[in-house]
Amino acid sequence: MPKKKTTVLSKEQYTVVVSLMALFLVMGFFYLLSQSQKGPFYYDKEGAFERTDVPKELLAGDIGEVAVPNGVNGERGPLISSSKPPVISSTVGTIKTIEEGYIIIKGNGSNFADGIPREIFCIFTDKTLTFTSDRSRYEGNTGLDYFRPGMIVLVGGEENIRGKTEFKVKTVNILEQ
Repeated sequence: MPKKKTTVLSKEQYTVVVSLMALFLVMGFFYLLSQSQKGPFYYDKEGAFERTDVPKELLAGDIGEVAVPNGVNGERGPLISSSKPPVISSTVGTIKTIEEGYIIIKGNGSNFADGIPREIFCIFTDKTLTFTSDRSRYEGNTGLDYFRPGMIVLVGGEENIRGKTEFKVKTVNILEQ
């Protein structure tokens, strides 16, 4: 019966293999550590607070944001609470101006972390749905014919409208004539 040939590493070869494995482990550890420092929120070089794992249309705008320290490491970031969540999809306001393709409302401040009312440009698209108080439904710019200055409306955006004074409208509900 033939004898099996076994390969044994010399002491030098063994040292090289173990050293390379240790080097790769250390490099992997530092890579993971550097990624966890960014987390879902991080400061960029200019000090801006950014979200790294969310599509851009779901990010909040920067108007009216309130920076507060977080409880983990004390870094300052946007105010997130039950009353000011990271994603806001609608707001209430009074119509100030009706133009072709958009309305300007005086928002109640509910889509801003500081709660200050601001003028908001609500841009209509072909998909915008307008609902009147008699439950009629109008699509696109047709809904603009049913507005008057002074009406109170609930406006829903196609994206996250937190901290934004201009956005595309998904729905408009007339609350008060």
